[in-house]
Amino acid sequence: MNVYRFTDILKSANNYVRNVVFPKFYSGLEISDDVKINLNYCIVSAGRITLSGEDSTESTGVPEYHDMFNEQDIAVMLCGFIDFGKESVKRLLEEKEHWINEKATDTKIQELIENPETVLSWEKAIADGLRGVNAKTVLAEFETCGKKSAAKTCSDAIINKMAGNGYFDYYNFLTDKKGRKLLEELVIDDKTEDKKYLTCKDISKIMYRGKALYVRTD
Repeated sequence: MNVYRFTDILKSANNYVRNVVFPKFYSGLEISDDVKINLNYCIVSAGRITLSGEDSTESTGVPEYHDMFNEQDIAVMLCGFIDFGKESVKRLLEEKEHWINEKATDTKIQELIENPETVLSWEKAIADGLRGVNAKTVLAEFETCGKKSAAKTCSDAIINKMAGNGYFDYYNFLTDKKGRKLLEELVIDDKTEDKKYLTCKDISKIMYRGKALYVRTD
């Protein structure tokens, strides 16, 4: 007679939902035109995936699903009070609206990734330079209004700023002291009436161990 551990039955049930039931359910979801998504989130995500060189299929494929059943659920099923297949579908249908929104979001992100206009040429040049070396920190030189200054920052910070059209603050550099000095030298002040911000578009050069990873050409 075969003997099965209760925890193994629970694990097997959740794995089946995760690897078989949920992917089938997700692939069958239809997206209508009235589904509302966060477009800005999609743009930022597509930019980050493209600029970082991530595999877009890993980021926009079938999402990871959580454990659906607990020990009590399995005990009830073993007693014959709940049918595993019917209960799996029932619970997924209760989450249908959420997963339609997720799929619509993933679809839009993939669409933006495939659009060559999502990433500008200078952004791609910076990203290609950063990916060409295994560097956690680089020396970024900025030039704006005829003034230049440089400080070390994280490669990931540059990628994230480009993806989200964000701006640099003093704490985005290796030390707060260097960051404050750089902003001061470039006369960047977001507290004045004519607010000024420092963005990746202001990067004139990126250096790593004496090698230029990017040089602005315009």
